[in-house]
Amino acid sequence: YTESFFTKSRSGSKIGLTIELAVQPKDFRKSAIGMLLMVHDGRVDNQLVLCQWQSSLMIMKGNDYSNQRRTPKIYYQLAPNRHEPYLITIVSSKTGTKLFEDGVLKKKSKNLVLLYPDGGEQARLVVANSVTGRNSWAGTIMGLAFYDRELKNDLIVRHHQMWHMNRNFSAFNQHGPRILYAFDEGQGRKVYNKLGDGHDLIVPAWRQ
Repeated sequence: YTESFFTKSRSGSKIGLTIELAVQPKDFRKSAIGMLLMVHDGRVDNQLVLCQWQSSLMIMKGNDYSNQRRTPKIYYQLAPNRHEPYLITIVSSKTGTKLFEDGVLKKKSKNLVLLYPDGGEQARLVVANSVTGRNSWAGTIMGLAFYDRELKNDLIVRHHQMWHMNRNFSAFNQHGPRILYAFDEGQGRKVYNKLGDGHDLIVPAWRQ
C-alpha cells in the first residue's frame, strides 16, 4: 500500500486515465474475490477496483461486487492454463472504458467511466489486497503503471512489443506515467516508484 496517491491531473479537469499491469494470476478456484488493486479515499462508492473472482477479472467503480445494483463493470475471462504473464491495459475516458490484453482490445463498456478517487491526503493505493486486508490476491505482479491520460492504441501495442521482448517495465517510464513500479527490488520492505517522487509501495510484515 502507499501512504498517498496523486489526486490532481496535470491536464486539468479532463477525464482520462490508463492503468497498465503485468501479472500472472495463480489461483483460479478461490471462491472469494481477490483484490488485484484498489485506489481508495475512504468512500467505498468512489473506489476504483480491479479484482479477480476465480478465472474472471472485474473492473468497477464502487463496491457492487455481487452486481445486485447492476452498476457498470467490465468482466474479462482469464485462461487458467496460460503460462505466460498478461500485460493488461485499462483505458478510461468520458466515452467509456476499454480493456486490452497484450496490446489487443478485448472488452469495452461505454457506461463505465473510471476516475481516480480524489480524496486528498486520504487517497491510497492498495495492491494484492483490500483496505481491510481480507481480500488477498494470489499471483505475481511484474509491473504496474498509472497515467492521468488515455494512452493511444499505437502506444499500447508498442508497450506490448517492448514488454514481450525484454520484460522490462521500467522502459515505459519514457512515456509519461504518474506512478510506475517495476517490482525488481528483489528484497526489502518497499517497492519503489521509478519516477522517484514518492508514492512508494510499503510491503507489510508477514503475519501467520
